[in-house]
Amino acid sequence: MEEESLRESLECPICRVIPRKLKIFSCKNGHHICEHCLGKLANGQRCPQGDCSYYTPGCRLLVLEGMVVRCTMAVSCIRVREGCTVSMVQGRTLDEHETSCRYRKVPCICCQVSLPLDSLLEHVKNTHDGEEEKWDQHEHRYVGGSVINVNGALDYHSWEWDPTWFSHFGLTFYSVLIKEDGVWYFWIYTEGSQEEAERLKVTIVITNRKDDKIEYTCHPVTVDHTVEQVQEQGNCLVMSTGQVRRLAVRDGVGVEDILEIKYYFEVEDTTV
Repeated sequence: MEEESLRESLECPICRVIPRKLKIFSCKNGHHICEHCLGKLANGQRCPQGDCSYYTPGCRLLVLEGMVVRCTMAVSCIRVREGCTVSMVQGRTLDEHETSCRYRKVPCICCQVSLPLDSLLEHVKNTHDGEEEKWDQHEHRYVGGSVINVNGALDYHSWEWDPTWFSHFGLTFYSVLIKEDGVWYFWIYTEGSQEEAERLKVTIVITNRKDDKIEYTCHPVTVDHTVEQVQEQGNCLVMSTGQVRRLAVRDGVGVEDILEIKYYFEVEDTTV
């Protein structure tokens, strides 16, 4: 079968995409439709190609699904419907692209709502008041930090601060500090792939003007991870309220009810 004819046979006739990593279904008259397009039909809606009805449960076309798996033509990234234009022969290279595709869905670093990675930074800035960090940048290292008021959080069970973000190494990063169930967590997210995260080292330091400090070294965490996964895997600095209370100092300008801690972090490329 010629490539163009084969492509037409494998494409979903509704979205015109070869349905990789998706199920393919048939109506009662044999018209095929991909899982994505079938899911978009209203409950009880008939086949768009011939006003036919569908089987319940759905009838899968396993032979066609097998042909998609075995085809050697260039095919689109599975996120083509979200806007990705990458197309190549199936294999390891395409799989690696899809794990780091800018159009993949990730949980927001704050509210955990699912959205395309390409929209994450604007969402963080506009919805969660994320501010840009601007500190000391070198070719293979970035150092950032700030002073934060912890007074209100000390006596609460849970708390979270507005995130900050910065760009370096051709990647976007986010610093996150939260208090949950009485425990404080600080970590650095990266929009990079897992491979890129593993070649970077993050050193997080919580300190004060007396130079008391808590320090932890780990990898940045990819934004594909939820808050719960970050906490489980341990790529974050963890503190008790007692430790934070010992580090917190008055703001130095006579305001009695403001306690502060300083934090800074260093992101370093370990491959150079």
